[in-house]
Amino acid sequence: MNDPTPTISSMIPSRNTDVAQDPRPVECSKHGDQEMHGDDLQDASSKAATSSANSSVVSRETSAVQPDLKFSKLTVSTNSTTTPNSRTTKTAKTVTSTYKALKPMSGRMSVPVNRLLSSQKSSDTSGRLSAPLTRSTTPSSLASANSSVRSVPSSNTPESAKSLYNQKRFLQAYPIFDKLAQAKDVTAMYYKAVMLLDGLGIHESNREGLMGLKRTYDQSIRIPCDPEYRHLACYQIGLAYSRGVGARQDLGEAVQWWLKAANEVRYDPSSQIAFDQQLNTEAGTLCQMILARHYASLRPNPDWEKCYNWYKEAAQNGSVESMYQTGILTWYGLGCPTDDPAKHHETIQNFLGRAATAGNICAMCNLAMYCLEKNLQEGAFMWATKAIETVTQLPSRGTLGAAVKSVVSLPNNENDEESITKSISMAYFVLAHLHNVGAVATMDKEKAAEFYEAASAIDMGLVQSLTNLLESELHMKSETAIEQ
Repeated sequence: MNDPTPTISSMIPSRNTDVAQDPRPVECSKHGDQEMHGDDLQDASSKAATSSANSSVVSRETSAVQPDLKFSKLTVSTNSTTTPNSRTTKTAKTVTSTYKALKPMSGRMSVPVNRLLSSQKSSDTSGRLSAPLTRSTTPSSLASANSSVRSVPSSNTPESAKSLYNQKRFLQAYPIFDKLAQAKDVTAMYYKAVMLLDGLGIHESNREGLMGLKRTYDQSIRIPCDPEYRHLACYQIGLAYSRGVGARQDLGEAVQWWLKAANEVRYDPSSQIAFDQQLNTEAGTLCQMILARHYASLRPNPDWEKCYNWYKEAAQNGSVESMYQTGILTWYGLGCPTDDPAKHHETIQNFLGRAATAGNICAMCNLAMYCLEKNLQEGAFMWATKAIETVTQLPSRGTLGAAVKSVVSLPNNENDEESITKSISMAYFVLAHLHNVGAVATMDKEKAAEFYEAASAIDMGLVQSLTNLLESELHMKSETAIEQ
């Protein structure tokens, strides 16, 4: 009693700042403040979800990462984690976030296909993300469909044209796509439409590009072909209507086109087809994500139930960002039932745990804070430590901003930079609290103060909000214990 543990508040550098009422970074609320076009399960057992978050015993001798406020001693991390899709996809790749690709860029019909369908990030910084679908081999379904069109010389094949396109030799690629599109080749029809929209190798024609995408969709319905192209066309047509490119702006029409693809890859529990054999495309999942963002953006009354349901569908299809968003929405009780506390708790740990396990930094940090709130101290320490270790091993050029940009470059980490920054501050806060009270980590007041300083230097307002939130919950638990 002569050396009482200081309160959390006493260890935070004093500074006058407004305290947010709800400090946890939830991207859904951020998307809601943007225009619709800028804002886009396999059930795991509760036992597995719980163990991923808080059943790993962390030794008390385990030392957490020392904070480096200037991020000046960071090394490059070669470790990265990905998560397999919950269902079979035509491309057998993980669906990744396309948050940036959904934002308006230079007023053009930016086509973010490579960001969606390739594990490599686009290095094109020209403001266009217009490279369409790239694959090492032509899908068998598409090959069989194209066998009915007239033959062309080997130098004038979709593969040769795509090779030219990827080399940015648009003037040579466009005539080949044009010729093949006239022969009703779905691949070529899609590429030609994209090039018309962005003026690549041909004079830009938004209206003709939009009509070309609709013809691509119609042709993909008529003949057996890879459904990815049909869903890509749906996504791009919806994007065009949402921005008023090639047609008058019509959000209702945009939603209808996104729904065409989103519904095709929606899981049907009543189907006799096994879960992992039902249709799943990455473009279809992207349409589900952009629908979720659209419903979150509605003003004055966001439709959180539809937002939640579409994010959950996309999470079920393998989208790591959607796993994170679904976990956050569940935590906030937005669009989902909360009347069963045990199930609510399991659902949060399920989705946030899956996203964190896939390497999403925001999910790691938020899961650490959630575990701290629920007094699951081992899980809190594990996820906060993993998040900070990951961040401090990234190239940063000595600044937090550069470190955050490096996080975005990691697989499954295309959250917006503000959310990543707040999440890093949150992880430091969790480690500070655990070292302060000697929970899981060895009690170390000096180290705790350093972590509080690191968290406060990043986002003082967030730290004070988290402090008030945590102390309020501790006070309520104390009063409840006294009453009992």
